[in-house]
Formats: sequence, structure tokens, C-alpha cells
Amino acid sequence: MTLGLTPFTLLHVAISLIGIASGLTVIFAMLRSDRASLWTAGLLAFIALTTSTGFLFPIQVPHTPAFNLGVISSIVLIAVIVLGVLALRRFKPA
Repeated sequence: MTLGLTPFTLLHVAISLIGIASGLTVIFAMLRSDRASLWTAGLLAFIALTTSTGFLFPIQVPHTPAFNLGVISSIVLIAVIVLGVLALRRFKPA
């Protein structure tokens, strides 16, 4: 164990940091008026991985604030992905 963290916790943190880095890249691309579709897809994938691995941690009480935030985050993430897919289906290139 490194600094008292389990390997699973380190994996979760690494996934989170990759998600944060890809999110910053997407933000800077947006400021340049660039779509950065691949980076956006990566961002959504790492957000989903972070949320999913967060639910795998053992909890001692039925609901913690972190669990509640994870549920809300999951609902928002699913809504964003569904709306994105629907928008792509309506988009027809000329």
C-alpha cells in the first residue's frame, strides 16, 4: 500500500485525474471554437469509469453524501449521453 491507499483506490484516483486532464483539454478546445470530438468522447468515458468505480467502494451506512452525489452524477451523465446521441442522429451532414 502506498500512503495507506489500496490499489483500487489508486486506480480510481488515476482514472479521475485522466478525466480531469481530458476535461481541461476539452475546455481549452471549446475556447478555440474546436469541437474536439475524440477528447469529448474520452472525457465522457472517463467520467463514466470514475462514477462506476466509485460505486464499488464498500460503504458502512446505507447512504453517504458521496453515494448520493454519485447517483445524481450518473443520472446527469446518462442524460447527457442520451441527448448527445439523439442530437447526432438528427444531424445530417450536407
